Amino acid sequence: MNLDPIPAEDIETLKFIKIYTGFCCFGSTAERKVHDFIQRQIAEQLETCELGIIFTRMGWARLLNGSRVYVAGGRVIDNPGGIKYALAPELLKVHLLDGKIPTARLLQEFFACIKVCFLILIPLIAYAIKSLLNTPFAEAGYPLRFVLHLLGEQGVGKTTTAMKFALPFDIEEPMKMPFGFVDAGGTPAALRRFFDSMRDVPALLDDIAKTSDPKEDRQRQSTASQLIRYVANAAGRQLVSGKHVEFINAKCGMIVTAEHKPQSESDTTRCVTLVLLDQMGSLSQNNRELTASVLSSFIKHFADNYNNLTAGIKAFLDRKSVYEESLRQQQHFNELECCFCLLLDFTVAEQALTRKEAKELRKLANESFNVSYRRNCEMLRDMDRVSLNHPGEIIREAIENGALEIAKSLKKFKKDADEYDGFRDDNLVMIRQSSIARLFSEVSNRSVSTIEAGKILRGCGLVAENGEKKTAAHKAKDMPRMVKFDKKSLNCS
Repeated sequence: MNLDPIPAEDIETLKFIKIYTGFCCFGSTAERKVHDFIQRQIAEQLETCELGIIFTRMGWARLLNGSRVYVAGGRVIDNPGGIKYALAPELLKVHLLDGKIPTARLLQEFFACIKVCFLILIPLIAYAIKSLLNTPFAEAGYPLRFVLHLLGEQGVGKTTTAMKFALPFDIEEPMKMPFGFVDAGGTPAALRRFFDSMRDVPALLDDIAKTSDPKEDRQRQSTASQLIRYVANAAGRQLVSGKHVEFINAKCGMIVTAEHKPQSESDTTRCVTLVLLDQMGSLSQNNRELTASVLSSFIKHFADNYNNLTAGIKAFLDRKSVYEESLRQQQHFNELECCFCLLLDFTVAEQALTRKEAKELRKLANESFNVSYRRNCEMLRDMDRVSLNHPGEIIREAIENGALEIAKSLKKFKKDADEYDGFRDDNLVMIRQSSIARLFSEVSNRSVSTIEAGKILRGCGLVAENGEKKTAAHKAKDMPRMVKFDKKSLNCS
């Protein structure tokens, strides 16, 4: 192959990629200018089939003729347009399960299966599709920026469900675990390297479990928290090699199985949490092969219509997109809805379901997303309460539900002071400072002193400071120390 001469002063600045005999390396991590330089030189040979390409990574690849293919481990889905290709040796170990069942029949069996546990399986399958389509979603402006969190007690079937409906690849390894499966017991650095190597596939971080060893418990939770932020953050991770600085983003989906809720409010907003309350007993051995066959057919359909479907993704999500940070969870569910709609449209195109049947499945999907969304919002509200971020709401709810007993007048309070936490007086509510500390302790599941309770109230502007920069409290003869609130600030009637 004739190449243009390279100036001597540029030789040391170039990082050449590995060349396999008869093939040029496609999809490596070489510098962009090397890729562009070689691409210009070999375009003609590729078109005339004088030269082939070798795929070194799984996921979506754009060929020089503009077509898209999906490298599914040991095979390439869709026709590369007559271009010769080969697969790097490490890819030959990975296989996409495919039962070779006729498409219409397998889709009918598949949807009949997921209807049984649709509240869990529809969001799970939608997330698997989002992971497989990470590249086209990123091109549409919506890269994968959230994690699927399967929450449930030991033995309900979290890992089994995830493997059968979200991990369609196998790998030739002694343990015979699905490709993308990793235990949460590894170090954060090793696990980050594992996720760095994945692209356009779902991966499973397994077993954030309650153990007999508190130290291991904390370590696994901390590891999960770090990886959630890594996979879901837009900024990426910075890698420095000499003078070369590179920012790496995770390009795969991450499913976490756990017995713990996400550790913080920040982690929770980066997760879609599915709660498994009952044993997933309806799953059979064939579910994984069935799911993989459906996903294989769907990927081929997407590759055949890549540009049109990517434009459709952008149009769908642009219509529904939310930009407020407080609505971040809603955006996650919009993207899952888009993925499931893509699958349903494919099913109708294959004439496996009628439009009426697809409409019924869309209703089930909306119900599953709504149920999960409400649960996720409840988790965020609970975390908000535990962190005491909105003490005014906590006090108001306590007054309304009777957790704080408030007398209707000062006279009634003085008569039975031991039975009440405070009293109403015109437009004011007077509450014992000790009662507020007790309430905050119960809500946050930790000990909150009267001094700390005062700092919390002053910090949000519910009460004023006195001259000593302490909580302005009312102390009258024969009366406990009381904190004065305006009814309007508590929204109390």
